Amino acid sequence: MSQRTLAEAGVVFDRDVFVPMRDGTRLCANIFRPADGRRVPAIMSVTPYGKDKLPDRIGNFFMWLAGVRFGDIKISRYTGFEAPDPLYWVRNGYAVMQADVRGMHKSEGHAGVLSDQDAEDYYDLIEWAAAQPWCDGGVALSGVSYLAMSQWRVAPL
Repeated sequence: MSQRTLAEAGVVFDRDVFVPMRDGTRLCANIFRPADGRRVPAIMSVTPYGKDKLPDRIGNFFMWLAGVRFGDIKISRYTGFEAPDPLYWVRNGYAVMQADVRGMHKSEGHAGVLSDQDAEDYYDLIEWAAAQPWCDGGVALSGVSYLAMSQWRVAPL
């Protein structure tokens, strides 16, 4: 794990935090939290795309050249694909955690697609985050597309 303070934003960025699952497999997460150390609720997403996959500005430029217009979208350079913008949310009183699903990118294990195992892993990630000293026990889920579908799988747990 590496840690750095994004001083201009008042944010601590913990990169590549390995979180143990109930079977001993470790999933890799990035965590953004307030630099002042206060306990805050967490906003979480779990992704198959890679927690470190950031917006593709070159791809967006070529789409713009082709006539695609997105409107005025403002996100920080730390925003993962389809995930909440960590700088925005930390500045508004939350921590943000994004993890790679089992078996993908930096997480250990064998990958599945929206499997029961993925839902159990998500549950374990939620419980782990809620118990951390930087979290006040509240955990919300956020994201679109696959990230949202996986939230439906963990909700009954």
